[in-house]
Amino acid sequence: MGMAELVKYIIDIGITPVLLVVFVQYFIKQDEKRQQSIQKEYDKAQKRTEDIERAAKERENVLLAAAQQREALIQDEAAKRESVIRKEAEKREGILMANLERITNTMADISRSMQGIQMDIGRIDDRIDRMEQGGRHGG
Repeated sequence: MGMAELVKYIIDIGITPVLLVVFVQYFIKQDEKRQQSIQKEYDKAQKRTEDIERAAKERENVLLAAAQQREALIQDEAAKRESVIRKEAEKREGILMANLERITNTMADISRSMQGIQMDIGRIDDRIDRMEQGGRHGG
């Protein structure tokens, strides 16, 4: 509303009703500006909230992907370790079996030697017995 129009209304209607209308219009415009400002702030806050939620989702997805990758690496390492352990166990088992076979062969050799010694001792005993018997008969 221009100044000339305002003066014309004041003259035609009177000062009180015109000032009342002017004040009401002023307060209505101020209220509309305040509501627009509030709406803009609300929209900004809403956008910030959506951005934060989107960033949180992206971070969560990145963390989940990293966790899955770590889990896959752990499983691969576990499989490798298990394979190495299995190979070492097989190697040790082979060594133990070879040692057992050597021990068994050694025990068999000792057993044959013991049998030979027993046979020799038996022959010596027989000779001694014959000599004793010959000494009794001859002497």
